[in-house]
Amino acid sequence: FNIDLNQDGRVGGPPTNKPPVLTGQQYTFPTLEVGQEFTIWESDLLAGFSDPDGDYFYINDTWTDYGSLTFDYDSLTAYLPVSNGQELELDMILEHQGEYEGYDDYYLTGLSFTVPEYLSGKNIDLYYELTDDKGGYLDVSQTLKIDSVPDAPVNNAPSIKDEWIWAF
Repeated sequence: FNIDLNQDGRVGGPPTNKPPVLTGQQYTFPTLEVGQEFTIWESDLLAGFSDPDGDYFYINDTWTDYGSLTFDYDSLTAYLPVSNGQELELDMILEHQGEYEGYDDYYLTGLSFTVPEYLSGKNIDLYYELTDDKGGYLDVSQTLKIDSVPDAPVNNAPSIKDEWIWAF
């Protein structure tokens, strides 16, 4: 029949939406150290990805093997489960987007934290979903690697603290 029923220049139904895809170099987290401050930027997590349909896409959900990232908007704090019963506390970084219906509108652009000692020598597998809100989504993963805190140096030198040497 070859009829353009909806006048979009194509014969047949509307095209199928395609999900975001990796088309470039995906950002890799650096290895972190205990006590180091680090920020997970949204732009870094989106780096290397694009949507073949040209749709706007964003991070919809973030989780680890222990649960989902949650937000406390009153304190601007996020919580990421990193082990059974333990959550990493992150500071939310917001960017002002203007006003929407008379209220200030903010957008989450990053999450900042200081690496706690309990994560020494651990790897945290971080997963997130990219979506274009038109049915296209892609699950992505990254690993946060934290170096081990070196053990305190051991002094094996002989001690003379309780021995007295008398010379005349």
